[in-house]
Amino acid sequence: MSTDKPVRHRAPVLPLHKDGSECKHRQKPVDPECPGRTGYSTTCSAGDFTLTNGIRAYVEEQARHHVHTNDPKKVTR
Repeated sequence: MSTDKPVRHRAPVLPLHKDGSECKHRQKPVDPECPGRTGYSTTCSAGDFTLTNGIRAYVEEQARHHVHTNDPKKVTR
């Protein structure tokens, strides 16, 4: 049995605190100890792409571009 099925790339965008830890609040901090969001990060599930930036729209755009250009359905053999 062959397991040569291509891996689908995923690159979720995560909000980050200043120290690099993930901010798990939906929007505004519920916990008064939360320092708030200072950036966003994305890492591809295949491990070949990582980006961190302060602008969420930029990170989302780059993540979509990476996933789209690495879509296994579009790879010609």
